Amino acid sequence: MENKIVQMQPCHVEEVARIEQELISTPWSKKLILELSEQSNAVAKVLLVGDKVVGYYSFYMIGGEADINNIAIDRPYQGRGLSKLLMQDLIAECASRGIEEITLEVGANNAVAQSLYIQFGFKEEGRRKNYYNNTEDAIIMWRR
Repeated sequence: MENKIVQMQPCHVEEVARIEQELISTPWSKKLILELSEQSNAVAKVLLVGDKVVGYYSFYMIGGEADINNIAIDRPYQGRGLSKLLMQDLIAECASRGIEEITLEVGANNAVAQSLYIQFGFKEEGRRKNYYNNTEDAIIMWRR
């Protein structure tokens, strides 16, 4: 089946919300995901395998920078290199908009995600103590 990355549409929100609930410690609500897909200062895309949503990313554009909200691949599709496809698309999307600096927060215990970001040129530039559920630090990473 073909993989394709497309703009998130209202018909994708249900599946994105399900993936959020399963994978993200502080998941966004369906309402916030829908609003995100409609905001002019945000980009939200989904990765489709056939017609099935298997991953997504979103970021806000703030003062010439991109602030990544979430990048996620549904569990059954993890380990297939699909997160790299999302990162490549995200970086290309930023470049097409003239955005050269990208930031994100990642859980200090999330070595898999940290490794992905490092592969794409992100570097740790700070920490937020107890950022996730008042228990896990967030590592602040930048790609400049």
